[in-house]
This record gives sequence, structure tokens and C-alpha cells, in this order.
Amino acid sequence: MTLLLMLCRTWGASGIPRDGSVEAQVHADKAQRLIREGNLDGAEAELRVSVQLDPRNPVYWGSLGAVLGMERKLEENCSLQKRTCRRS
Repeated sequence: MTLLLMLCRTWGASGIPRDGSVEAQVHADKAQRLIREGNLDGAEAELRVSVQLDPRNPVYWGSLGAVLGMERKLEENCSLQKRTCRRS
């Protein structure tokens, strides 16, 4: 639950989409709502769209990693973190 609260705070802080990617933010906002509803599969799908539309936004990558962790998809989460670190 703490991870979920941190995730929601991070989204609130991001507020403005980077690089004008309004569509990516729309999907991220939908993912946030789905997380609150307990629909992690749906949130994962929405966040995957967000990172495709705005791959430079670290909030989307971090949020996707958090959702994968909540889903216990630990191998994929590890792989995602390694790719994200290489992007930095």
C-alpha cells in the first residue's frame, strides 16, 4: 500500500506531460485510476502505452516498474530497471 501511495504522489508531482505527450499522460492517468481500483493488469497495459508514447519520461518507466513489482513479475521488473538505468 505504501508503494501505491508513493506512486500516486509521483504522478501528482509530474502533472505536466514531458515533451508535449498529452496522450501518454492520459494513459498514465487512466493507469493511476486502475491501480486505485485494484486492476493491476489494466494499469500495466496503460503504462506500457505511456512508455511507448513518451519513452523519455522516467515517471512512466518507474510507475510501470512499480506495477510489475506489485504483480510479482519480478524478473520482468528487474529487466525493466536495468534498461531504465542504461537510458539515464
